[in-house]
Amino acid sequence: MPVLLPDERPATEPELPSQIEIPCDVLERDRDAAGCASVLVRLHFRIQDQRGRSVFRMLETDVTGHVSAGEGRP
Repeated sequence: MPVLLPDERPATEPELPSQIEIPCDVLERDRDAAGCASVLVRLHFRIQDQRGRSVFRMLETDVTGHVSAGEGRP
């Protein structure tokens, strides 16, 4: 799901899929019945998708690095 506006995208098209690191806070953690771990994150710097959302549920393995607030590093 795109979180960058068309004028914020790089001049050349990146290879897809590509990775981008966006600072975020982990708001909560969850594990479904099958044992799949997910986290609810809020993006920093008022970054939003095209619908204006800045809070997303993601696979825990997709969140890396140091988490600045919330429940800590996933």
